[in-house]
Amino acid sequence: MKYFHFIIVVCAIVSCSQDDDSSNSGSETDLITKSAWKLDALGFDIDKNGSIDLNVPIKDCQADDIFTFSNSGSGTFNNGSVKCENDDPAMATFSWILQNKTLTANIPGLLSGTAAINTLNTNRLELWKDTTYNSIPGRAIVTLKH
Repeated sequence: MKYFHFIIVVCAIVSCSQDDDSSNSGSETDLITKSAWKLDALGFDIDKNGSIDLNVPIKDCQADDIFTFSNSGSGTFNNGSVKCENDDPAMATFSWILQNKTLTANIPGLLSGTAAINTLNTNRLELWKDTTYNSIPGRAIVTLKH
């Protein structure tokens, strides 16, 4: 499967309870569901100052991936025309919850568990997740764009 190694390491599955979807803020939900998202940047912030210290290049097989969130708390991952692995599925579904500036989801190739939303506006969604990469503590930063 096409689970980009860095993202899997950085975004390890986090066990969490799912609350009623009605707690989603209307404006935040509107922003995240407005249109499809694509990867814009991946990196690791070693000193947790909000800047990427270790840039992770986005591969061609990731650049055409499309992530779509619906108001119902479900979403779709479209693998695009270029796959990282031949047996990668063309599409997959996922569920998500947006609550208190936190996104909880299991999105193939992007996020498993919970990540803080640093930025969410009409053009950008930036997720932060504190983790360890190669025995170095820090913060994974994943940025999506419309």
